[in-house]
Amino acid sequence: MYMIKAILRIRFNQLMRILDEIGAIYILLLLLVLFPLLMGVLDKLTNLPSTVTAVIMIVIVGSIHLSRQDKDFVKLILNQPFKLYITEYVLIILPVAIGLIHSGHWQAAGLMSVGTLSMAFLPVTLKLWKRQSPLLRFSATFTRHYEWLNGLRKSAYLIIPIYIVSLALSGFTAVIPIVLFVLGLITTDFYMDCEPRIFLELYGNNARSFLRKKIYHHLIIFWIACLPLVLLFFIFHYSYWYILLVLILVISVLPILSITLKYATYQPNIRLTQNGFVIGLMVAFLTIPFTQPVPLVMAVFYYKKAVRNLEEFMN
Repeated sequence: MYMIKAILRIRFNQLMRILDEIGAIYILLLLLVLFPLLMGVLDKLTNLPSTVTAVIMIVIVGSIHLSRQDKDFVKLILNQPFKLYITEYVLIILPVAIGLIHSGHWQAAGLMSVGTLSMAFLPVTLKLWKRQSPLLRFSATFTRHYEWLNGLRKSAYLIIPIYIVSLALSGFTAVIPIVLFVLGLITTDFYMDCEPRIFLELYGNNARSFLRKKIYHHLIIFWIACLPLVLLFFIFHYSYWYILLVLILVISVLPILSITLKYATYQPNIRLTQNGFVIGLMVAFLTIPFTQPVPLVMAVFYYKKAVRNLEEFMN
């Protein structure tokens, strides 16, 4: 129990460090945005059918759990890491559980509790077989997009089956939107590894220009890769075009946020494991309509910080 308290204290210190980096003005702006959004989210959740609310919370906690990057650290210091996970997930679902119980939906509260807390006993990440040789090979001109080059080589065994299955099941309305969002999540891991400093000197001499070109090019690469899925959705489900349009805007935030966060915390030749926590938090905001502006605000903040950070390495 002492170790769990210690880890929770570390989590709190991490949060305080993030808030300190953001600054008082940005914190005030975020509070002004977040408070009414949070009230709106809680009101929306309580007005939804109780079972739907429970399922939404299970999906959110499940996505957080399966994308955790701290499993090795937790296993190193705790013999039973699920106790820490349960403690954290209780804190996440507690406000919604109280709302469900207060409104008399005991069964939904129980379903949500069992569903979310059972996640703590699942493997933290999916351990899949890795190839010794790259599954994909690319032309020399693609090397300037080294995040995608490295990311696709590591994740091709996961991306290709998902892509093929989504093409086969494109007749079902929900398949392509879900797959597009999953592919967007997978690409966030492309930006966890920092390249050597010489790459910055080779591909850019101006921080703002470097960031803008990278964001633009990587958005183009992502949506060209997803173009067949987008076209199939418009062909089979054209009456829901507005849903896909909103989804495209939401998913486009992921690479923008990932790139700006990467270079805001950039240090040569390291893996930015701590960024996984921030990305996971922002993804949770993106999945809830009322909190979707928050990642946009943070992307602007990280962009400004990334420019200042890159200028130190490019000058």
